[in-house]
Amino acid sequence: MAFQNKSLPGVHTLGERLAAVRTEAGISLEQAAEDTRIQINYLAALEKSAYHLLPSEVYTRSFLKKYADFLELNPASVIRLYEKEITLLEKSQRPTSRLVQISLNLSRRYFLILPKLFRRLLLGAIIIACFSYLGYILYDAFSAPELVIWEPNDNLITTDRSLEVAGRVESDALLRINNQEIFSDQNGEFREVVNLQDGLNVIEIEARKKRGPATVIQRRVLVNKPI
Repeated sequence: MAFQNKSLPGVHTLGERLAAVRTEAGISLEQAAEDTRIQINYLAALEKSAYHLLPSEVYTRSFLKKYADFLELNPASVIRLYEKEITLLEKSQRPTSRLVQISLNLSRRYFLILPKLFRRLLLGAIIIACFSYLGYILYDAFSAPELVIWEPNDNLITTDRSLEVAGRVESDALLRINNQEIFSDQNGEFREVVNLQDGLNVIEIEARKKRGPATVIQRRVLVNKPI
């Protein structure tokens, strides 16, 4: 690839995140290499975001997908993070063109006569903004998924023996209601009928990505016998 590895100050790179997940799972790099059949030096390069040490971008994407499956991560999310990291790294090594794009409303001559210190501060602000955005993307991929329940309301009292649970969840999250897997549509919306028993019923809705904390919401429903 055309650029060299460059660390991202203030945020964790994708490689550091992958290494942290592997370490948390108690898996050595040697074991990961044996199980995935990816050379250990290539895995080490992935965990250092040293993509220039890999054979080509095609191999990099293939290795990332296989490694994501091995670590029980969402391969699509990992590839998206890789693409964003590559874009930021490439742009960070072309600061002049980036500054020109940002300063379209300024004349070229006016920009060139700005004090050198100001230009450096402006460049620093642009790079910090890019890294902050990358940090947000990384946080979103490894954080608990969003889960919203529309129906039913909590502490509902009814005489019905069934009701509908409806809401919205992140489209790539695994959804369960009372430990049973439920499917959502392309927009993440779902509707599922749940059977109830007389007395207090606790309905637990859980959303979980392949790796990371779960989001759990409970709804309490009291079923009274009809008079």
